[in-house]
Amino acid sequence: MSAQPVVWRERSLHWHAYSWRGDGKRLGDSAARRSAAEDIVPFALKDWLLKPARLVRAAPTTPEEALHWLREQFGLCAPAMQPVSQRSFVSDADRFGRALYELRCGNDLSWGFWLTNGLFQALSPITVDAQACPAHAAAVVPVQDVARVTGNATSHTGSSAPAASQSAK
Repeated sequence: MSAQPVVWRERSLHWHAYSWRGDGKRLGDSAARRSAAEDIVPFALKDWLLKPARLVRAAPTTPEEALHWLREQFGLCAPAMQPVSQRSFVSDADRFGRALYELRCGNDLSWGFWLTNGLFQALSPITVDAQACPAHAAAVVPVQDVARVTGNATSHTGSSAPAASQSAK
């Protein structure tokens, strides 16, 4: 068996996990998606990091923690996926195995799923350099402590539903 990538460790990375659920029609609002002030999924993945800290749903410190968050969020939105084939067009072993590999390589991930009633769900763990992260300047913060660091009392740690933006602009 080949060795697992450790790029994330070599580069002192952790992740900020973001989720957005909202009216899929908003994805066509280019101005909102380019704005750091809007909660909608941005065009460029790294632009999540320009958004307010209150949008960080978890701060995994290992690829396995980031995968755990993704797995839980996927499980929460899967029952609402439309078409339902989004749940199984890739096996869970491939879906989560590839995600873990990418996370270990220090890559960002972006998953998106169409849900019932025209809603769209985005799940995005984004890599952050631990030394450059203002929320983690003193030390990398475990997932369960992200609400304290970011001041987000409603921050998710992967055990609750994905964040929802119910704006129907």
